[in-house]
Formats: sequence, C-alpha cells, structure tokens
Amino acid sequence: MQRQHRQVTLVAGLSLLPFLGLLSSGLLVLVTLQRGIKQSLITAMLAMALLAGVAVATGGDPLPLLEVTGAMWGPVLLLAGLLGAYRSMNLVFQASAIVGLVVVGLVLLRLPDPVNQLAGLMEPLKQQFSASGQELTEAGWNMIFQVMPGVMTGLGILACLAGVFLGRVWQDGLEDTQGRFGAEFRQLKLGKVLTAVATLVIVAAMLGGGLWFENMVWVLVALLILQGLSLAHFLVGPGGWPKPLLIVLYVMLVLVLQLVMPILTALGFLDNWFDLRRILARNR
Repeated sequence: MQRQHRQVTLVAGLSLLPFLGLLSSGLLVLVTLQRGIKQSLITAMLAMALLAGVAVATGGDPLPLLEVTGAMWGPVLLLAGLLGAYRSMNLVFQASAIVGLVVVGLVLLRLPDPVNQLAGLMEPLKQQFSASGQELTEAGWNMIFQVMPGVMTGLGILACLAGVFLGRVWQDGLEDTQGRFGAEFRQLKLGKVLTAVATLVIVAAMLGGGLWFENMVWVLVALLILQGLSLAHFLVGPGGWPKPLLIVLYVMLVLVLQLVMPILTALGFLDNWFDLRRILARNR
C-alpha cells in the first residue's frame, strides 16, 4: 500500500499466474478501499501498460492480454468503487446482478447465434472429451453452447465478487477489524426487486422464452447459490447450528455439485421472499 510501483508490479505479475489472477483483483480492491478509486484506476492502467510492454518486448500481441485484463478488472473496480463509496457489501452483491445481466446482454449481441458461432471455437474441447471417452451427442453440445454465454458470465461475476471479498478480508487485516467481512457475508441478499426479476426470468426460461432468458437465468442462479451459502454461514454462526454442517456442505459442493446447486438456489430464493434468517433466528 505504501509504494505504487509495488502495487503495479504485483497486480501485473499476479494476473499472469494460472488460477491466481484472483489475487490481482483482490489487490486492486484493497487499493480502492485504502487509497480510493482514482488510485486503483491508475494502478490498473499502469499494470496494463506494463503487461502490454512485456508482450511487445517478447514479440507477442498485447491486444488479447489487454482485453482479458480489462474484462477481469473492469467489473471488479466498479464493485470495489461502490463498496468504497457506500460501505455496503449487500449493495455490491445486488449491483453485481445488474452488471452480470448487462454483460450477458452485451455478449449475446456479439454472439446472437452461440450454437453455430461457438461450435468451431470449441472443437478442441470436443476432441478432448472424445479422447477421454466422454462422448456427448451433437444435441448435448448444442445445449451447452446455447447457454455458455450465461454460464461463463455467471462464473465471471462470482470471480469478481471473490476478488471483492478477498480485498475486504485483506482490509480487515490491515485495519485490525477481523470478523467484519464474515458479518457482511452472512447478510448477503439480492432483495425482493431483483428476486422478482429472477422469478420472471426463470419462469420465462422454463417456458421456452428464448436465448436471452435462458442465458440470463444462469447469472441469477449463480448469485442465488452464493446467497444460499451466505444463509448456511448465518445458520452456523448467529443461527447456532452445528459447525460440521458447513464442512459437509462444502464437501458436497465438491463431490455432488449437481445435487447441491438446486438446493442452495432454492434456499437463496426463499430467503429473499420469506427472510429465512429472521424466521430461524426467532425460532432458535
């Protein structure tokens, strides 16, 4: 935090590490919360310039790298700016839903026919599945390609939120306020307005409402799953439920994701309408 050249070097370097790009986002969030959005924007731009310079010096094309980092850091900086200005993690969570819906709309404008447009790009993936003995029918691949923009956007929004969470945890460490993030995470809620939107989108997708609804639903489901996790942490924390239940939940997330996903989605959905936290706390 004391030297901008260190911030720039770390942000740029961490963004290049496989599976650790999240750390660069978390560092930008920390800079935003400690030094303000202007400082973090300057840090991000200098980091992108550094990456572009390295790419040119090694004979590479800097444009793809800049596009990836811009797509990764842009939403994170927006959410971090909101958190720094309003000090509300719930507002950031709700804003991420709006950002996700806007992003998936922009993606679909560029990919109005994802089945045909992604088929060629995903051919290496299809060959890898075939080589490993995991054959899928052409109809199965088409179903995947149909919703891939929404699925990838939903995962991207979760990654952005993870960066915000990480930056907040680091800020707690700097300010010696351990536990603040935990309390904020346990209260995450989409709210009734966004849940009403989610309800309409889910119903429309189930009724065959078309490409846009089918992809938007994945963004909202990703956030409802996160709210379901927030509820689980509340139950084990202030709710007084046994802590091993949380361990079992995360183990099941790894081993039987397809079973746990709809359960967490349903819990997040019901929590918005019926305030399960209040009911469970009252009957504790």
